[in-house]
Amino acid sequence: MTDITTATHARSACNALHIELNQIAWNPDFRKLLKNLEDMVSEISRKEVIARRQKHSTVLDEPLQAFNKALNHLNNLILMARLME
Repeated sequence: MTDITTATHARSACNALHIELNQIAWNPDFRKLLKNLEDMVSEISRKEVIARRQKHSTVLDEPLQAFNKALNHLNNLILMARLME
């Protein structure tokens, strides 16, 4: 999976994960992780607005890294859940 660089790409990645989670057995922990990712998308969106106003793209580095790390972690957990079915 490629790294996410904008809030719109992050939102579409969350939507894709939501569809994937509907295809596997119910797991409330996965849903909580997805909810956390969606909260991170909101934060990234707010930071994007700040970055555009201040013309500082470095404001986005930390939240995007955290989002990409959490996204990769959830993708790996979903893969393991699929393999265990």
